[in-house]
Amino acid sequence: MPAPKPGVDPELDQVTAWFQARQGFADEFGLSIRTAFDEIMDTPRTGRWSFEQCHTLEKNYMGFKLEHVIRRQFDLGPIRPKKMDYQIDGVDVDCKWTKNFGLWQIPREAVGHICLVVWAKDETREFAVGLIRIREEILVGGNQDKKRTIQSPGGRSEIRWLVPRMPSLPKNFLESLPAVDRDAILGHRGGDDRLTELFIRCEGEVIKRHTIESVAQQKDALRRARAVRPRLLPLGLELLNGNWNEQKQRAKELGGPVPADSEEWVCLRS
Repeated sequence: MPAPKPGVDPELDQVTAWFQARQGFADEFGLSIRTAFDEIMDTPRTGRWSFEQCHTLEKNYMGFKLEHVIRRQFDLGPIRPKKMDYQIDGVDVDCKWTKNFGLWQIPREAVGHICLVVWAKDETREFAVGLIRIREEILVGGNQDKKRTIQSPGGRSEIRWLVPRMPSLPKNFLESLPAVDRDAILGHRGGDDRLTELFIRCEGEVIKRHTIESVAQQKDALRRARAVRPRLLPLGLELLNGNWNEQKQRAKELGGPVPADSEEWVCLRS
C-alpha cells in the first residue's frame, strides 16, 4: 500500500510537519550524514579518505553516530534510555540507518512506532530520508538479534519520503578528487607540503576547513594555511579566506568563487 495520505495517521503527519517547518531541513539531513561519515573516518588522525576504508566495526557504528548527530543538528534533546531515540512534537520516533538501500534493521520494540529511516552512499553523494509507521505486516526475515527488514516492495511503499533519493549529499572532497591528484597530495610526508599540493591542484575550488585539517593531519587550519601562503605567492597564486572582507573582495576581483566564511578557503591565480 502507498504511504498514508495526510489525515490517515495524525502522528505521522505531526512528525512530517515538524521537520518540514524547518527551512532547509533537507540540507540539515545531508550535513548530518556528512558529519557522521567524517567523524567515523576521522581523516585528520587516520589519513583515511573513504568510508570503505573503515573497519567493519566502525561501519557498524554509523547508525549510533548518525542518531546522535541528527539529535544535535535538530536539537532533539537528551538520549532516552529504553525508549525510542527521539520524541518529536510529543511523538516517539526511532532512528534507523542502513548502508544498503531498503535494508533497515527493525527491532521488535519499534513495532507500532514511527521510524526515521536514513540511507546514504558517499561515493555517489546520494541519500534519502523518510518516515514510516512500523507494522508487523510489513516486516520480513529476522537475524540473530531478532531484527527484521521492511518488506519490498509493499512495505517500502509506505515510507513517506522527507528527502527522496537524490545525489545532493555534501561531497567528500578527498574522495571526489581524481586519484592522480589525491595520491600526489597525500604522498607528501609533511603537512605543509600536502597543503601546498592541495591548493595548487585545487586552484579555483572552495575548500572547507575540515579538508585542510584532514590533509595537514593536524588541527588549527588557519595557522596551517597561513604557513603555506608564502609558498604559493611565487607561483602566482593567492590563498584567500572568507573570514576577512578584503580577501572576499579580492576573490571577486580575481573572478573566482568567494569563500563564505572562516571555514572556507580558495586559491586563485593573480
